[in-house]
Amino acid sequence: MRTKPKQEESGVISIDDFAKVDLRVAKIVDCKAVDGSDKLLQLTLDVGEENTRNVFSGIKSAYQPQDLISKLTVMVANLAPRKMKFGMSEGMVLAASATDEKAEPGLYILELHSGAKPGMRVKVRRIEKAARSTKGTRFACPFCLRTAGFMRQSGSGVAGSTADAREEDEDDDHSRAHELKRRV
Repeated sequence: MRTKPKQEESGVISIDDFAKVDLRVAKIVDCKAVDGSDKLLQLTLDVGEENTRNVFSGIKSAYQPQDLISKLTVMVANLAPRKMKFGMSEGMVLAASATDEKAEPGLYILELHSGAKPGMRVKVRRIEKAARSTKGTRFACPFCLRTAGFMRQSGSGVAGSTADAREEDEDDDHSRAHELKRRV
């Protein structure tokens, strides 16, 4: 009998697996309730391609369709299209909710700053490269996926507070620890 590797059983993925997910900025150009569904909204998304994408999302309990039009969000662009009762869904939008939705109700579609443009790729950059090139911006560690102040910047682009400096020192130490592991 063949057993699954421990990594698969725990739900942990490698950085290479994560890199396969194509996350893109999407502008919601239209949104409507789906007739015959209590949960679904039909979103028409501009992802910077010639044609728009059609996505069905189970967020009807949290949003009025007109409130989502013109919002920027994040979608999984390389998810295989799925035939549904109401039509073809060509991706997935990202939303957050509590682990225990009954105790903490709420559903929150991810929204982006207005400077983002439809079609832009959402990327995670390696912490070593970021430390050399972008002072004050910190990223998720690609080796253990420890979040390091993910994409946080002050208005000037340079971290300014004592807490920021302390966190940067911790991240430098964290990065050096991985460097030592690679040398061994």
